[in-house]
Amino acid sequence: MVGTSGGEFGIRGFVAALDLNTGKELWRTYTIPAPGEPGSETWPNGDQWKTGGGPIWVYGKLRPGHERRLLGNR
Repeated sequence: MVGTSGGEFGIRGFVAALDLNTGKELWRTYTIPAPGEPGSETWPNGDQWKTGGGPIWVYGKLRPGHERRLLGNR
């Protein structure tokens, strides 16, 4: 799993999983929801979701034997 940096540049943060052998992106989820996505009701109306930041500042942790990945942000 990888994440983005660059919140100071107005990015939309995300976390993505890459195939270990090919580098192909397997999935991506954004840290700030777009309108209609779960959690979007907590953001004001407007285009803030496009440039609101939400970068991932630390590496993630995978707990073997559990279907849970833990990620933090600043």
